[in-house]
Amino acid sequence: MTADGETATQPFAITREPRLLKDVTDQDLREEFDLAIKVRDKASQANEAVLLVRGIKAQIDGSQEQARREVSAPVAKALDDFAAALSAIEGEIYQVKLQSSQDPLNFPIKLNNKIAALQGVIESADVRPTEQAYSVFRTLSNGARRTARASWTRRRRRAMPPVNQLLQRLKLDPIKAEPLKVEGVSAVRREGGKAGEGREGGKVGRWEGHKAGRSQGGKVTRQEGQKAERPEGWKS
Repeated sequence: MTADGETATQPFAITREPRLLKDVTDQDLREEFDLAIKVRDKASQANEAVLLVRGIKAQIDGSQEQARREVSAPVAKALDDFAAALSAIEGEIYQVKLQSSQDPLNFPIKLNNKIAALQGVIESADVRPTEQAYSVFRTLSNGARRTARASWTRRRRRAMPPVNQLLQRLKLDPIKAEPLKVEGVSAVRREGGKAGEGREGGKVGRWEGHKAGRSQGGKVTRQEGQKAERPEGWKS
């Protein structure tokens, strides 16, 4: 605590509730924590990939307008093709048709929703994660690597340089691999088909200033600037 320019600290320890968790070992809780953190990180990677795609598509939209003013059909077509390829990657990670809380019943959920659902299962009880939970995590992790990283790497290496060369001929700014900046939230929005975090409406999300960590009730919710701490006696 800081007051009048002076800072005071007080150490404390987080311990297990002895009655409700009497049949649960520290090792069980450690494994639950570790897997929940890994799932959180995968969900963040998926959402960050969506933001990256959308950041590039926003630049493409601006370049398309300039290319049309320059009456350059080849450049406009190259930009259209690049945007379509990026939209395909986005659609594998996030269900872009989600508009309301009922839409997950109408449209199949995608990678980031599946990862978020797994985290809910892991945190539903303070016990050791099941073997099925580990198996699903491995499957989704492999899917995340194939979809987000591999697809994006191919598009960046193959499609972006030729597009930027065309833009440079028109003396237009090149497209950069920069994520979309969204005011107030650090992941996909929860409305209007925007990828977003939070479980509300079947959408996955994290609000700005909050990262996953440990808190009461078995939830993973760490405020920015804090480190996830394990109960006293736990080791990494």
